[in-house]
Amino acid sequence: MSPLRGADDRLSGQALVLRDVTDRRAYEQRLQVANRVLRHNLRNDMNVVHGLAGRIAAGDADDPAAVAARIQSKVDGVVETSEKVREMTRMEPSSVDDAAPTELGTVAEEVATQFDGEGAATVECELSRAPAAVADESALATALSNLLENAVEHNECDEPWVRVDAERNGDRAWLRVVDDGPGLPEEEREVLRRETETPLKHSRGLGLWLASWSARAAGGELAVESSGPDGTTVRIEFPPADRG
Repeated sequence: MSPLRGADDRLSGQALVLRDVTDRRAYEQRLQVANRVLRHNLRNDMNVVHGLAGRIAAGDADDPAAVAARIQSKVDGVVETSEKVREMTRMEPSSVDDAAPTELGTVAEEVATQFDGEGAATVECELSRAPAAVADESALATALSNLLENAVEHNECDEPWVRVDAERNGDRAWLRVVDDGPGLPEEEREVLRRETETPLKHSRGLGLWLASWSARAAGGELAVESSGPDGTTVRIEFPPADRG
């Protein structure tokens, strides 16, 4: 802010320069989370791999095949996490001008098909007609895919169950992912609410962060609607396609 003065040196107004740093702050947030994951999660996983490989090399493994399977599982997890880090650091912000009419149920059905029958999981769909203004359909698919992945992987029930709803009500349209898992830990919900991490309070992984950022890149907003010992409901909300 700078003062504007006339020839008589009397104050006649103020000149304001405003700069929108939203995108820069969001990118810094993604880098912060990526740094935490690469520094902590991947290091821990590779330490486990190193230890297991050492046991096989020393002939100290009672069941080398089982130890090798654990190594493979850890390596697969590291590759998957690395792909998520790459995806989120390359994510581009969307503009409302890019929004196009998109049927949320169609996107949900395509994504849910990839998870139905995975392991013992049952994925159901209740899809009403819900046309929404979506800026990036692939980003929406990424958000939904990560929500379903979390719901399936962290559910310890013998037969995990997940439902995807698409609805339209008045001036909003949304997708809901409902599961019967153990609920989302409070620290996870707090990190999403504050939209930042600290060394003592951070998300356990990348799934929720990637879902939240992808939903925003698609022009929507992600929120945890409810969570408890009987399950979690997460909503991605959009303006309707016909709002103009």
